[in-house]
Amino acid sequence: MKNEETKKIAVGLLLGVVFYTSSSSLVQARTFDFNIRASIESARNNHFRNRATTSFTVAQTYTPQMRISGSKSAYRVELRRLLRTYQTTNILADGMSHNRSFGIIADAQYSIRVVKWDNVGDRIMGWGEIRQ
Repeated sequence: MKNEETKKIAVGLLLGVVFYTSSSSLVQARTFDFNIRASIESARNNHFRNRATTSFTVAQTYTPQMRISGSKSAYRVELRRLLRTYQTTNILADGMSHNRSFGIIADAQYSIRVVKWDNVGDRIMGWGEIRQ
């Protein structure tokens, strides 16, 4: 009888720990979209925690006539705060999805900035998420 009660308590505690751990590690994501010729920046109202942070983006390069360009432009995603900017490596605006890492960022308020990195194509249009 006592072993059964001990097992029930142990299983209950184990389930509680598993539930707490899984709920505290849920992915936080901020979605954004962009239509740029040079760059665009959001207001500094995105709070991120001291965690590993990545960007997920999908974008395409367009001509001045708003047709998909055969040449593909490059862009970067940046997280900016006072005196500090985290940025991805160059991403090709080719209509495919891309993941890039910022590494572990400091706990703070950030603006999200997307920067066209070259003079290929007229504009880049796309969307993305910052994930933690």
